[in-house]
Amino acid sequence: MNNTDLVNNMLFQLIEGLGKWKRDLTIIPAELKKGHLMLVKLCLEHQSPVPSDIPSLVRLLQRPLIEWAVPMPAAIPFPSDAPLYIRNIGITSEAMDFLNDYHSPYESHQREVYQILQYCRNAEPQLEDIYRKIRTFLSNSNFSIITGARLHQFARSFHHPILAEHIFACFEDISNRISHFRRCSRCGWTLVWNGSKWQCGQEGLCGKITAQEDPQPLEYGGESVFRLKEGVHRYTLTPGLAETGLERRLTNKGYEVEMYPDVDRYDLAIRVKDRTYHIDVKDYKNPYSLAMYFNQLDSSSLDKYREGHVYIVIPAYRNKLTRQYIKQMRIWLEPEWRKVLRIVNESDMIRILGGAAK
Repeated sequence: MNNTDLVNNMLFQLIEGLGKWKRDLTIIPAELKKGHLMLVKLCLEHQSPVPSDIPSLVRLLQRPLIEWAVPMPAAIPFPSDAPLYIRNIGITSEAMDFLNDYHSPYESHQREVYQILQYCRNAEPQLEDIYRKIRTFLSNSNFSIITGARLHQFARSFHHPILAEHIFACFEDISNRISHFRRCSRCGWTLVWNGSKWQCGQEGLCGKITAQEDPQPLEYGGESVFRLKEGVHRYTLTPGLAETGLERRLTNKGYEVEMYPDVDRYDLAIRVKDRTYHIDVKDYKNPYSLAMYFNQLDSSSLDKYREGHVYIVIPAYRNKLTRQYIKQMRIWLEPEWRKVLRIVNESDMIRILGGAAK
């Protein structure tokens, strides 16, 4: 992570911890402890006064960021003249806004993909083909590690400078760290040594699906090298591989498939006779997390799932890695959403399409 990401992560931990602490004052949340340690390290690095205990930390958090006596990156999405906490009130409205916009370090990277989506949707006319090409590029294992020259060639090929900047922002330069990594044989992203083996991402998902056989050092002959940011890898490339894999299966069976129709209203559209089936692929490690994702949506956000022939498809590997994944998810869903959401695995989806084609 760069300095901006580290400070964002620190603020996230502090705010999340403060919010949890207010709900139960008998337990100091792990997030608050982690954020405290990150702030202490930052203070020591800049020879600033250190909040050595929780009471001194809380006093500091009631002061505006500009008074913390540590330099803050200009790019952090938090106003420098606002505090995180107000005594007897709780976290400030600015802190609430930060949580709403930021959520986690990984989702802050994913925001760049969202900006690409918004740019293409808001254009007149909409840039549906361009968006499809970009999403397909970001979901391609061949481009999860890429040379600077190839990245610039792709980003500038659309002749939209703002869009090019959003594409660049999905990647980070690893040229000076290239010896620390290997390439994942499944998703093409960087493997890191976890002390006992080479692992892809925090979950190590690819190693659970495909054995990493003797990964080799990255060789790029001195060229500048970039990789997808961690959040883009997790929230775009990983599910994108499931989406494109399902598209290939359906195409091979003779179906007419469109990826990311209507500028990503859905992941796939499949035409069968006089019907169009729409699919959203959802790739969450924990079925509880996926259920909570839907539960926190307002009713209007779920309107698209009320339409006919719309299905949520869980990747096959999730059902293999987590026993009764869909059943568990449905248990945690709000009752209203259980009635609305059609949740199936890949094999069931193919059977549904096969029945409709007869």
